[in-house]
Amino acid sequence: MRLLGIDPGVTGALAILEDGRLVKLLDMPTAGGEVDAGVLHAHLAWLQQAEPVEWCFLEQTHAMPSIGSKANYSQGFSLGTIIACLKAVAIPFERVRPTDWKIGSGLRGKAKDASLALGRELWPDQADQLNLAKHHNRAEAALIARHGLLTRIHKEHARNALDENSLGSPTPLLYERINKENAS
Repeated sequence: MRLLGIDPGVTGALAILEDGRLVKLLDMPTAGGEVDAGVLHAHLAWLQQAEPVEWCFLEQTHAMPSIGSKANYSQGFSLGTIIACLKAVAIPFERVRPTDWKIGSGLRGKAKDASLALGRELWPDQADQLNLAKHHNRAEAALIARHGLLTRIHKEHARNALDENSLGSPTPLLYERINKENAS
């Protein structure tokens, strides 16, 4: 299973996991202080042809009054550009709240260097790609993809447990709820 994790923004990054192994890290392409839609689209299109991605997990950004209107606009613009590129090349995606993947990785409330340290620990063969402080976005993109992978595995195990439940089959409403969660 090939999954894409994206830490959005002009200093963001993309990471590809294949069966849990980190196989590719890329810095977000930028031009003129913005995400470069043309380069991002071309790369994602090539990726879908050469090495298709099954699903993308994209960190959800939101407005934060403490960072100012210009930074909030930039974040929103970057997120919109990334979503447009994903949709243009038909990569299905879901948004992941920062608190969800950080809690799942044991990083809530920790500094950016903790993401780097965890990334180097989980994927030592990619440590040279995670060796500078500015590479924290690469580590976070990989950790977002890992969170997505673990979430999918958890949901699949839960579904299998329901199917094998000795108390009888689950109600159709329960299946409907699980399917809605997977679709969103």
